[in-house]
Amino acid sequence: MTIPSNFASLSPRQKVVAVAQWGVANHSHFSYSQGPHRWDQITKPWALPIMTDCSGWATTCYAWSHLPDPNAQHYSWGYTGTLVTAGHEVALADLEIGDLVIYGAGTGDHVAVIVGVGADPMTVSMGTNGDPRQYRVSQDGRPHRYFRYLPSEKKPKK
Repeated sequence: MTIPSNFASLSPRQKVVAVAQWGVANHSHFSYSQGPHRWDQITKPWALPIMTDCSGWATTCYAWSHLPDPNAQHYSWGYTGTLVTAGHEVALADLEIGDLVIYGAGTGDHVAVIVGVGADPMTVSMGTNGDPRQYRVSQDGRPHRYFRYLPSEKKPKK
């Protein structure tokens, strides 16, 4: 599967969402792995198959969008803990597409990409074989926090 046709015209946040949703459309070509190949796709945009985990997929969404590494490691490595330390926490009311949700206490143990905002945001999550898939934040059931890595695209209120 190739790059979405309108990709170049999208905003940075829309690009992150487009990559995440491309993953959903191609989920049958993904395998969940925390092994040594979980970062191979970072340098192989739009190539299938993909073996990765949750933080690898969230990071890939930024890499393929040509954005700074949300792990602040120049795309050399990372995990959910580096995503926590490199981002800044935002409230649900300030959440935007392309932000990340991190589940679990401390440095967290799972991450997903925000693809829709609202009272119960929609995410794209890579957590098992058969993913990435869309899930509501509430479907996970664990405590969670929202993190930002990109400038806001919200228009200031007058």
